Amino acid sequence: MSTKQISRTINKKSPKANNNNKQTSKQQQPKPKRKASSVPRSEFSQKGLDNATMYYNNLQEPNQACIFPMGFDTPVNPGYAKSTIEIDGSGRYHMAIMRPEFKNTLELVTQYEDVTETISDSAEAGYAYTNKLFSVPITMDTSLDTTSGKLVKSSQALDLNYLHYSASKDAFIPGLKYYSGAWNVGDVNFSLNSNKSTSVSIEIGSWDLTGYTMIADKTLSLDAGVRGSYTFSLGGTNVNNLVLLVRPPSVGSCTFSAYVLFDETTAPTTRVGGVTSKTYDFFDLPGLKCLKPEYDLATQVLVFAQSWLLTNNTRVLDKGGVLAVAQLPEGTQHELPSAPSEALRYIASLSKQSKAGLPLADGAHITYVPQDLDDVLLVDKISGSTANRPSTKPIMVIAFDRGVEPASLSLALTVRMNWQYVTNSIVTAPYSAFGNAELVKNMFRHTMMDQMGSNPHHVKRIADNVRRFAADPRTKAILAGTWSAAKVIAPVVLSLLV
Repeated sequence: MSTKQISRTINKKSPKANNNNKQTSKQQQPKPKRKASSVPRSEFSQKGLDNATMYYNNLQEPNQACIFPMGFDTPVNPGYAKSTIEIDGSGRYHMAIMRPEFKNTLELVTQYEDVTETISDSAEAGYAYTNKLFSVPITMDTSLDTTSGKLVKSSQALDLNYLHYSASKDAFIPGLKYYSGAWNVGDVNFSLNSNKSTSVSIEIGSWDLTGYTMIADKTLSLDAGVRGSYTFSLGGTNVNNLVLLVRPPSVGSCTFSAYVLFDETTAPTTRVGGVTSKTYDFFDLPGLKCLKPEYDLATQVLVFAQSWLLTNNTRVLDKGGVLAVAQLPEGTQHELPSAPSEALRYIASLSKQSKAGLPLADGAHITYVPQDLDDVLLVDKISGSTANRPSTKPIMVIAFDRGVEPASLSLALTVRMNWQYVTNSIVTAPYSAFGNAELVKNMFRHTMMDQMGSNPHHVKRIADNVRRFAADPRTKAILAGTWSAAKVIAPVVLSLLV
């Protein structure tokens, strides 16, 4: 039987086969063309993706003004600035504490081994509180001014038998605070006040690995509402790691204050080595003072993007040393040691959002990542200088050990920052910040995966983050309806307006 005959026989015997042939014939028929969209979906998505990746690149390394989307329609003005500050290379250990804020934006901490500082008579360590702690001793931890304009920072020993005041928690927490270094103590005055008549013990002591040692003490009787004082005249007593301590009243709950002042001229107190620091507000950084007048007119502010770059321009033969970098979330910042040498070890012990053992020769880079929704909300200001609530934002830290001290060390720290603000000024035209922030949240998620590292590699790291973000299905799903290139305000202002 021929092939044609076999085919006819099968078709006659199998009506199902005939039906299949009919279906195949139908499937082969060309489908009617859809009506062309005024904005092709593929072109819209690609433009949106290009726009998003440009914005994301700017979030990791700010280089121009942009706007952060809010969940409500608020007219805001964008702000952008860049500044570079040279780091004093003296001292073996250093630490930079960076904050995404206008107040206390940068704190540079140096740990010296042989530099002598004189404590200023304007230095004042102390606290005021409602006493419910009874006999638990409290150690002073306020940074002390020196005659050279630096600050002597306190360090912490994890001794649970003592307390100190935590500004971030606005409470007294366990731990003994001391001022590191070799001290030569002269006249030190304690000034105290209580709203109830009581007696108070004050002490000057030292701390080492064996614990606290009292050197001089005095018990003062205080009348209610009358300030009392006492001066320790120690005549140049040598003290290692100075401790200033007050044992609170034993009368129960009362309003109580205690402060310490130093004599700068007649019987000064000096320190060799130890930790000093200098703090800068944002507009105190080089070249930024001209931006402050417009900022002063703002009623609300938000810093949403910030990066820090440490560059090492020291000659090759002197570039030894190691560094560590981290972002510390709110609630853990009080655990950061005040001494850079101890901070290096602390960062190395962290399990996330940190990198340690990096070569100082390469420098470092870190991008700020908001921790939660509160970190990306506009905040009210008071007196044009600070927010009306304690900061809950994370901080960034770079600590390093330069090793053997070279003849010269040339280091620089560069900050780039984006912010937006609400103002009554008529000088600048505001933009609407209403938009969907889901896309930016996805950007932050990708940044957290690779947020920090050595300087030479940060450009590639940022590019890799952008590539992962662009390939993420969540990104494409959000872009399908919330981002259009047509929504960009202008070439110099990347925007998330939707």
